[in-house]
Amino acid sequence: MTLAEKAPLDVSRTEQHVREALERWLEQRHVHLSVAGFTADVQPRAVFSEVLRRSLQLRQGNPLDEVAIGLPDVPRCRSLVAGSETTLRSLRIDAYFVRPDGCVEPSPHNHPAD
Repeated sequence: MTLAEKAPLDVSRTEQHVREALERWLEQRHVHLSVAGFTADVQPRAVFSEVLRRSLQLRQGNPLDEVAIGLPDVPRCRSLVAGSETTLRSLRIDAYFVRPDGCVEPSPHNHPAD
């Protein structure tokens, strides 16, 4: 039995689901997004590492613009964001969590709005 057979793909955790929900939620705001989702064979830590790397590149290329990361709303992703809150806040990178129903919740660790 393969890992995919043990854990079928949860569509609510795919990158496309996260991106579409976050873009709807942010509507007219011009935000550079780095989003990620899971597949059956990818661990949350690897997903977070990649989304963080891409957000740093976005910050470097767009130093004055709003940059945000979007992740599936699972406990491990929340824990990883909480463990990086000082770094994310100092770089002005906000985090958002997308629930299976498509609702978006900002991280309580986001930097205060201007």
